[in-house]
Amino acid sequence: MPQDYAVFSHFLTSHPRSPFRGRLMVARTVGGTRHELNDTTLSVERVDGTGETREVALGEVGTVLREVFDIDLDQEERRIIEDRVRGFVEARSETHNV
Repeated sequence: MPQDYAVFSHFLTSHPRSPFRGRLMVARTVGGTRHELNDTTLSVERVDGTGETREVALGEVGTVLREVFDIDLDQEERRIIEDRVRGFVEARSETHNV
């Protein structure tokens, strides 16, 4: 029912404890390769079981979104995304240092 989707969407995107509010999460599967970006961690997994994970510099996030995930951002959008990711990473490191 549509109202069920509305409630689900609210909790998924708006609730303070939603995992989608405190980090950047992007995923794309092309052919036999899945790419995931969680804040600044880029992971690649292939159907043959191989893969790798690497950290991306904050200034590279916009480039990775464009080149890996086919998401084009203008300069302002890129700045906003990179600022938000910086805030997510800093907030997480503060909670781990407490």
